[in-house]
Amino acid sequence: MLSFAFVAGRRGWGTGSSGRRLRTLLASLGVIGLSVAGAAPVSASTPTVTGSLSFGGIATMTFVPCLSTCDGSFSAQASAVLTGLDTRGAPYVAVWQLASMTTSAFSHTEDCPPLVPVPPVTGSGSASFSVGGGQFQRGGTGGSAVLSGGFSWVEKGTILIVALGSVTVSGAGGTVANAAIGNDPASGVASFIPMPWSLPTCANPGPISVLIASPSIQIA
Repeated sequence: MLSFAFVAGRRGWGTGSSGRRLRTLLASLGVIGLSVAGAAPVSASTPTVTGSLSFGGIATMTFVPCLSTCDGSFSAQASAVLTGLDTRGAPYVAVWQLASMTTSAFSHTEDCPPLVPVPPVTGSGSASFSVGGGQFQRGGTGGSAVLSGGFSWVEKGTILIVALGSVTVSGAGGTVANAAIGNDPASGVASFIPMPWSLPTCANPGPISVLIASPSIQIA
């Protein structure tokens, strides 16, 4: 499990020059800096992904409220520190700092009473995502680290309840570790702030841009 204050000298992180370099990197993350507790021992044949993901960016929705299913796009920056055991049972540490986050298959729907002239306050959606440009501080398969997966959300006014359904950590040589989170999803909350500061109404739908930001989606 991850917390927001880095704890020096954790087992596996080192206390020498490599540990100092890692602490400096994590400190540079500021309010989205993350720290790692060692992953729990598991079978060497079971890859694991543990840590936290934070992100912020702009979603563009072409039609809101959408009473069936409509598409959109989301482009963001993300930071994460992930640890675990790879597909061979070896430990790894992967770090992303304000890296580019892109999405595909972005879809959403909102709930509205018929022709009521108020903004929608509930809804849901889902998307696939990819975060590139990470670094393996330990382990990996070479090259930059990539985090990919899928997430869904439930809208409650200006708050989204976000759940990750699956995550994969990979490198130039292929998959490092993956986790099908399934019925026990990693979860967190995100702000959902219209830009400008008003939503299309249920009686008068239209396009909208929205700031979506989450300080921490836990993965365990």
